Amino acid sequence: MANLKFDKEITALIVIDPYNDFISEGGKIWNRLKSVAETNNCVPNMLQVVNAARKAGLRVFYALHHRYRPCDYETWKYIAPIQKAGLKSKVFEYGSWGGEIRSGFEPHSDDIVAQEHWCSSGFANTVVKQDIGEGFMEPGTTSPHVYELRMYQVNEGKMDALIARFGDHTDAIFKRHNMKSIGFWRPQDAPYSQNLFVYILEHPSREEARKNWAAFQADPEWKKVKADSEINGALAKQIDSYFMDPTSFSALK
Repeated sequence: MANLKFDKEITALIVIDPYNDFISEGGKIWNRLKSVAETNNCVPNMLQVVNAARKAGLRVFYALHHRYRPCDYETWKYIAPIQKAGLKSKVFEYGSWGGEIRSGFEPHSDDIVAQEHWCSSGFANTVVKQDIGEGFMEPGTTSPHVYELRMYQVNEGKMDALIARFGDHTDAIFKRHNMKSIGFWRPQDAPYSQNLFVYILEHPSREEARKNWAAFQADPEWKKVKADSEINGALAKQIDSYFMDPTSFSALK
């Protein structure tokens, strides 16, 4: 097994639901799988696979279950049993420890994070389905002009520092690596005004986005800026990324 080789152009790792509620002691679902997971050393083995994939240069996709938010299902007339259970337990609740990705499994900036799935499939109607189903990694394929929506879950008390970092440094480094910023937003109303930061980038293609993100992450100035700004802790605890195409009636094409 140690000598397995993969074609990086057509091979990827898909990470599904690595939330604290699922794979961490104290999580709402942990006791259901604890005995099997601990017997098989499941979580450490999962982390070893993720780290090995990154080291090998393989693409990493995240297929994440929908995180419960107030009023998600309250007005639904027909609720599937799995969704009814989610409503009762509030599993993977947004903004809670259980709804956070377990430490060590956090997506990197050049990973693909699919839209959260509501039922049992991490593929239907998500970018994972789109990318794999339409041959995203087939050699020689090209992607259309795309936008990337990025949403930062900001750590407590770090919003001003994050905004300052973007305004003073990050946006200029984006431009240097052919990453065009469309806009940056901070919600007006609490609590999201203190813990959610949103922006959109424009890329010529998905492949160019991957290359430019890799160059950005390797940029010496960015490495210094990030290190200096996070001396007292990370500014964001989770980053969600969504690649988007404009609709036919969108003012922004």
